[in-house]
Amino acid sequence: MFQTEEVEILSNDGSTVISGSLLIPEIKSKIPGLIFVGGSGQIDRDGNHGPNIPFNLYKAISENIAKSGLAVVLKCDKRGVGKSLDKNNPNQFWKAGMFDLVNDVIGQYRFLSSHDSVDPSKIIIIGHSEGAVTLPLIARKIKEIPNLPPLNYGIFLCGFAYTLDECVRYQGELCARDIGQAPGILGLILRKALMGSFTSLDWKQTVTKARDEFVKKTLESKQDFDSSFFGLQKVNTKWSREHLEYGEKVLEV
Repeated sequence: MFQTEEVEILSNDGSTVISGSLLIPEIKSKIPGLIFVGGSGQIDRDGNHGPNIPFNLYKAISENIAKSGLAVVLKCDKRGVGKSLDKNNPNQFWKAGMFDLVNDVIGQYRFLSSHDSVDPSKIIIIGHSEGAVTLPLIARKIKEIPNLPPLNYGIFLCGFAYTLDECVRYQGELCARDIGQAPGILGLILRKALMGSFTSLDWKQTVTKARDEFVKKTLESKQDFDSSFFGLQKVNTKWSREHLEYGEKVLEV
């Protein structure tokens, strides 16, 4: 059995408050602590990407760990998502950069390392997808902070060993290939709207051009977020820019 507490945690840079759930097993001795770092997008504490994509991935894992008494589990809504949304800043998620999210996790680590039920030398961070990519950076930043215990354990869950630039290219090629081969009227519409022709063009050339334009526009932009598709889709430019600029440095840590 375990108890669940609602918690509010100050980001390491003091810029925002992150809301989450703390799952505490009914064990009297100090035990390890565990923190989930979610993937890219508007991910909540349970691993859901908005109300229409209810994965509940982190919910299932965290509850089973807490039930077993293995660890105190902390899972939080990402900055600008769920209860971590600042109502006075509706674009908070879209303005957040990679280093903002890293600071949020360090704040969670600081909170958990000082909790009465947790052994601070045995805190584990599970990084999922983007969280796995930033996990080495998080560990290094924690090590640089005086009087904060170092992170000794990390779990990489579905991470990708590529830069954002390479991922954009690869994912774009897959999408363009499928659109180029899509049958029927839907295929014709998608090719015309996204690739400029009803016929199947050289999709690699199309993707390379779009990727180059994306990278150039992102690196030149001074905005925190932008919009595309006639303003209908927001783009977290700061997040993309920081990933593109940091890229291979994260993989070298």
